[in-house]
Amino acid sequence: MIAVNKNVILASGSPRRKELLSLVIDSFTCLSLDIDESFPASLPAHKVAAHLAVKKAEVAHQKCAEESIIITADTTVICDDILLEKPQSEKQAARFLNTISNRWHEVVTAACIRYCDQQFLHTSVNKVRFSSLPSDAIEDYIRTGSPMDKAGGYGIQDDFGKVFIEKIEGDYQSIMGLQISWIHKKLDELMD
Repeated sequence: MIAVNKNVILASGSPRRKELLSLVIDSFTCLSLDIDESFPASLPAHKVAAHLAVKKAEVAHQKCAEESIIITADTTVICDDILLEKPQSEKQAARFLNTISNRWHEVVTAACIRYCDQQFLHTSVNKVRFSSLPSDAIEDYIRTGSPMDKAGGYGIQDDFGKVFIEKIEGDYQSIMGLQISWIHKKLDELMD
């Protein structure tokens, strides 16, 4: 655990990111941001997470004390170069899950750390393969409400993910929403 000697703010309402950050530091503040998560239509799908993580850091920086260390992140799911964002309806969640059934897709997580005039950005690209998803399992999962606040309509840490994810290539925590090994390294450097 890193000894915290500065004000650290996790600018995220994600309980998963809060859980992950608490693995490396025990003292931080959470700040939920209400920001416009739109992005230029010309932006390639693989750059959207980084764009949004930086955008969130800029908004949080305006709301917080200059000497605060601000951590933001964004996660996107991409299948066949198509961005699968947080589903807007149960029907869309079912469509997303059917799209990634029995296929590989990418999970891109970008984290941004802002401290005074310094900004650090890290992007992790991971691959996930689901087994064939039975329609009744998709319907049951959607009924839990869990898919609605997650990119691609699923959480790797949910029982659904634990049962139906066949293989991952990359970092589990990053797929969950925050590459904690990179965060740990950067915070350790900034606390010196």
